[in-house]
Amino acid sequence: MDLPGPFPVGLYAKKLQEEMRKRARVQLMGEVTGVGRSKVQAYFELRDSQGAVPCAIWLNDLEKAGLPEGALRDGAELVIAGGPDYYPGGGQASPSFSFRATHVRLAGEGDLLARLEALRKQLRAEGLFELQKQLARPLLPKATQRKLSRVRLPIQAKRRGSYFACALPISASTTMPPPTTPSTVPSLAATL
Repeated sequence: MDLPGPFPVGLYAKKLQEEMRKRARVQLMGEVTGVGRSKVQAYFELRDSQGAVPCAIWLNDLEKAGLPEGALRDGAELVIAGGPDYYPGGGQASPSFSFRATHVRLAGEGDLLARLEALRKQLRAEGLFELQKQLARPLLPKATQRKLSRVRLPIQAKRRGSYFACALPISASTTMPPPTTPSTVPSLAATL
């Protein structure tokens, strides 16, 4: 046989662990089965109709996920993010392979919220949620401008001494005419 080695088992196990941790991080979705806990981690299998993967997550990562109490249970649909990991074991512990989850969330309604949050992060990274330059403020707020544009000025009518209202457009640059007096009414009435 023309193979490299022999190598000590511990050295090979350590190299295998390093290679596994170099693998791409991905998201998996499936049904949870066989949930268990130790002092530092939760472990379970994630299954679908085509296969199963043993998974583990550190309890502090599980707490950060903010799942509702009892959400990590048999039968729950989850989306987990992470990558493959290998525990080399030792003199008293058995080696094991698992998918080391770093993030976990409920599937279903949570998928839409997760996509929305991912879009927000992308837009925030592009600077689209940043405050833009302060724009010049209008002289008056829009609501006040609208009210002023419909100001009705009393104009004395030539006939019967009555008043009627006339809507005049007013802008910020328009100056108000002097108040009407009986002497200016005939000239104003002639222009209408």
